[in-house]
Amino acid sequence: KIQNAMKKREISMKIIAGNWKMNGTRDSLDVMLRDLEKIETNNRVILCVPFTMLNGGNDVVAIGAQDVSAHTHGAFTGEVSAKMIADAGAKYVIVGHSECRQYHGDTNATVRQKAEMALANGLVPIICVGETMDEKQAGKTMAVIESGVRESVPSDTDSGIIIFILATARQWRTYIRQSRNIWSYGALMKRD
Repeated sequence: KIQNAMKKREISMKIIAGNWKMNGTRDSLDVMLRDLEKIETNNRVILCVPFTMLNGGNDVVAIGAQDVSAHTHGAFTGEVSAKMIADAGAKYVIVGHSECRQYHGDTNATVRQKAEMALANGLVPIICVGETMDEKQAGKTMAVIESGVRESVPSDTDSGIIIFILATARQWRTYIRQSRNIWSYGALMKRD
């Protein structure tokens, strides 16, 4: 279903997103922003940086967070709420990254909760789904991706845009969906 929807849409803008993981400093972000500001592009450039750098960004580059809490507030040491991320100036947030699924126990249900928090606070969630190597070798790639998309998407998506990163063991697919399916498009990129 996803592949058919992707084939039917024409790509007018590409999203170029980089996840800095646990790397970089404010100084390195400033250098990157200055360098990228010199580039003319019709594409959307997003840097998903550690929480300490969320207040960056310029007219060319949008800033995103690498994860968000499924909670609005409370005694959740080390977690950062969607409201805090938006308040820091970020526009996007990654949810469901394979490392969060593997090391922090994120499930499709958790990812859906995080995406709901992001949308409720004006952030665009970048929802990641994909299979493990064991699932790939067992021939479960498409079943895992389909259930991941189905179970990770908030039931009420009328409040904003959602970006999907479908990371399979062989390739990455990006599928963007706006509320009420007014438009969507996708791109296929080979993973290096």
